Amino acid sequence: MKSNIFKVQLWAMVLIAAVAFTACDDSVSSISDAQMKSSTMSALAQSSAPAEICGEATVTTLWAGQHHDAGTLSVSNDGEYLYVTYATTGDWRLKKTHMNVSSSLDGVPTNRPGIPIPGQFEYSESHDNITSYTYKISLNDLDGDSFVIAAHAEVVKLNNNGAVVREETAWGGNTPGDSPRWWYYSVHEVQECNGTPPPPPVEVCESTDTSWGAGEAFDPNNNARYTAYNGEENTVDLVSSNERVAGTVTYSPYGMDQVKIEIKFNEGWRFGEVDNPVRIQGYEYAPEGVPAINEFSTYTGDDMIVYVPLYNFYAVHVEVLREITCQNND
Repeated sequence: MKSNIFKVQLWAMVLIAAVAFTACDDSVSSISDAQMKSSTMSALAQSSAPAEICGEATVTTLWAGQHHDAGTLSVSNDGEYLYVTYATTGDWRLKKTHMNVSSSLDGVPTNRPGIPIPGQFEYSESHDNITSYTYKISLNDLDGDSFVIAAHAEVVKLNNNGAVVREETAWGGNTPGDSPRWWYYSVHEVQECNGTPPPPPVEVCESTDTSWGAGEAFDPNNNARYTAYNGEENTVDLVSSNERVAGTVTYSPYGMDQVKIEIKFNEGWRFGEVDNPVRIQGYEYAPEGVPAINEFSTYTGDDMIVYVPLYNFYAVHVEVLREITCQNND
């Protein structure tokens, strides 16, 4: 009986040890995974400051305990990456850093009162009392060309023997955050690189054309048009000889015996550089044949709005000009 009890106790001890070993092994595995992820992020994020940057860096103070100058925070970029560098001064050292990059203050993780939560920042790293650390982020992973940098750190101050004599929370930046607790942030505008040449200027040419208020054709072999007017407001297209719409012509009643004619151009169109680009002729009856434009007498000039006598039909002819990209004949 005692022998059986001893065997049961022995097996129970073996089973407990196995479970404990398995749990311990799982714990070690989880820690290793976490360390591996941390090391991977570090490899992606950390880098020495770039040898050459584009434009100027945004350099602000690294404030420890709100009022102590513990170093600088420098933000810069080259053509591919954004660099955020913590650098301490004097006896201050970096113990841990948390850093967040966003296109606006809304992208900074905060609690309900608006206090930043560094533990939720996108980038973080623990340090062994070092003096400088740089995060390197691909510009392709960021939105926009202006960034809010929330850079938090845990810093320590050492004595002459290298012992820690003070610990403080630190923030890098020159703009105070709006929250019940103090914090700072900085804003960096992405700098253009001199090595990237600007696009070549686009050579603009002018294309002149003749246009008519849309309507019936004077003659099947001619693009001249006239518009019937029935006493009510009516808008038609202003159509060029190659069937491009240069704008509109609006006819509307004005008083008892006049009509208001208003010309509006679409973007990129304007009057041609000729004398009297607008010629209007009114008709009692529908015209036929090829019109003699130089003999139009109802109106000639360069006004966008004109008032003319009341007729049943109008022919509105406008010399127009359009800016186009020059054709390269090489």
